[in-house]
Amino acid sequence: MPINEKGVVCCVNHPRRPMVRNSGFSAITAAEPSATGVVFNSSRGVPIVVFSCDECGYVESYAANKMSGWSEFVREGSVGADASHGFELKVFDALRLIGSRVGADAFETHVVFTGGMGRREVDAVMYLRHVIYVFEVKSNSSAGVVGVGALQARDAARVVSRFRNAVADHRRVAPVLVVPAGASVSNLAKAEEVPVLRYDFLKRRFENAEIVFGGLLRAEG
Repeated sequence: MPINEKGVVCCVNHPRRPMVRNSGFSAITAAEPSATGVVFNSSRGVPIVVFSCDECGYVESYAANKMSGWSEFVREGSVGADASHGFELKVFDALRLIGSRVGADAFETHVVFTGGMGRREVDAVMYLRHVIYVFEVKSNSSAGVVGVGALQARDAARVVSRFRNAVADHRRVAPVLVVPAGASVSNLAKAEEVPVLRYDFLKRRFENAEIVFGGLLRAEG
């Protein structure tokens, strides 16, 4: 380990040169098997601190929980996690309301599907007569998170489709990504052609529910 007797992280190629600590914390993201191959799960992994040598570019990483500032970071993150959970609960309430209006057979949250494709938890599933909607909910509005969410929604729909086909349920399975109002829809999300529902947390309603439920809502109205 390139930590000298003074506790300074130094480069293995230049032992006398202290390495530069990147600001904040990073993570090694978990890779998980899915029905369509390997999926990188940004909600699981190993938090790390990254150091780099400004002369040769050598990179060193250490477990975050052994480094200064981690306890404070976790305390701040718990506040963010509460907000994320609150957003998800409000989205579920809004989806239940729409489900009751369009005659959904059932609406379930945090559904776990298991089988030959392994284990996959889906944020929410709405069962209608001719279609099953699979929802991926993201409380972060950044373009990167939205893009990954679109991939996860698409993958979740494929998992649910295979599971339902195995029990002779051949309804169409459609992925839907739910994000905060004002979120940036990245090119990746557009490329996946996944409908993006925008939820206004303050007004407690979807800005554009018609992009998914338009025909059903018009018929109901």
